[in-house]
Amino acid sequence: MSENSVSKISKTESTYDQTIAISPSSSYDLSAAERLTPKRTYTTTIPSKELLFYRIGFYTVLALGSIILLFTLNGFYLSERMVWNTYIGPVNVGGKTISEARNLFEEYLGEFNQVNISLRTNKGVFVVSNAGFGATYDVESALIHAYKKGHSEYFWINQRERFSSVFSSQTIKPQ
Repeated sequence: MSENSVSKISKTESTYDQTIAISPSSSYDLSAAERLTPKRTYTTTIPSKELLFYRIGFYTVLALGSIILLFTLNGFYLSERMVWNTYIGPVNVGGKTISEARNLFEEYLGEFNQVNISLRTNKGVFVVSNAGFGATYDVESALIHAYKKGHSEYFWINQRERFSSVFSSQTIKPQ
């Protein structure tokens, strides 16, 4: 080969031709050219029935173990908290302890009492705050009622209520 020659390598296994330029300072490296050509062949094999049953069994045990782990973690977390998606009026107290829920609800009542209401009558417009109506709420009984959901003496009823609270909400009306 001459110094500035161009060689053409063609293989019957590949679907294309490669042209490699060789410079005077470099040597001809066939391994570099071969790295560019596809050499792998892929075959599909069907696993044996035994291997298939082992895989199905493995993934079934893995899925059941994950579900049991999630139930256990959910039950442990909610052991001293209210179940998910529990509302006292418009306040979401789900996943909160009784003291956290009390603070949230009292904060809401503070904001609610500051809202002004306009009443229009034949004698004119009267502006009254919600606190002017003198409404009172029994926060403690609402909190106790909300806490009892998912905290009965029966284990399976607790688990059912805790699990169903993830998908549905329950609203408790304060009195």
